Amino acid sequence: MSLQLSSEPKYAPLPAYAADLLHASLYTAEDVQRLLERELLIQDAWGGGPLPASIFPGDALHVLDIGCGAGTWLMSMSQAYPHMHLVGVDRDASAISTAWTLNARHVDVRLYQCDAHNMGVSEGENASYDLVHMRFLASDSAPHQYAALLREAERLCRYGGLITVCEIELPISDCKALNQLMNLLRQALERDDRAFTSETSHQLGIMSWTQRCLQAFNCKLVQDEMFYIPCAYGSKGYLLFCQYLEQIIRCIKPLLICTQTIALEELDELEHEVRCEVASQKFYGLCPLYVQSWRRLYPQSH
Repeated sequence: MSLQLSSEPKYAPLPAYAADLLHASLYTAEDVQRLLERELLIQDAWGGGPLPASIFPGDALHVLDIGCGAGTWLMSMSQAYPHMHLVGVDRDASAISTAWTLNARHVDVRLYQCDAHNMGVSEGENASYDLVHMRFLASDSAPHQYAALLREAERLCRYGGLITVCEIELPISDCKALNQLMNLLRQALERDDRAFTSETSHQLGIMSWTQRCLQAFNCKLVQDEMFYIPCAYGSKGYLLFCQYLEQIIRCIKPLLICTQTIALEELDELEHEVRCEVASQKFYGLCPLYVQSWRRLYPQSH
């Protein structure tokens, strides 16, 4: 695959619900360019760099990226920390192919195609990584699958090493129709037994679930931060946010109808209202970006 990528930095928004991008087939340079732009926007949100400034990898040498996608984070890490040995795994063959292309100049980046929900030790021995990274995997997983991913991250992280988890939540907006659509999505996930928690009324509760799981897996929370990705009208990410919103609507429509959360006619009308709201120059929105860093504790002696 030949990729012709623009060298001029651009920005793209983080989608409000990213399941359609997590393991999408990546065949065009435009797809890859959007992911590179998204990487820049994420880094811009927390002040630059592949990790927030509060997360210092220290003497980490061996790093694993679970669900690496097109390898944009690995590329950023290899540029920021050229001494590191980086490994990425993803279930999508085209994503891995793209990741190889993006990281062709970085000899210390290795990539494997496998299902992150069922990684074998051939991709990594127990407790062999100083830093294990997970990003945007929750929206592609049921809660029990996500718990299994977190357990896998804990298994592969060395004692005393770090596990970083980065996820987005439902967008914050002053738009009535968009908020209603996101609330219906949350209700549909609950009806389909895919909700992480019902304790929060305007969020999916991903990080609460993450905290519950990793504490049970004998890990200690060392950093918990939230950042905001602007997607208001006229912001850096507005236009691509609109494009992603169309993908989001198509992606969640079958779930909303199948779970009988809303009738088809009502949903069509609501979608029209959402599009009108977002097209307005008064549109204002933010995508919350959560980052947690966990340390794997040594087993207690008895």
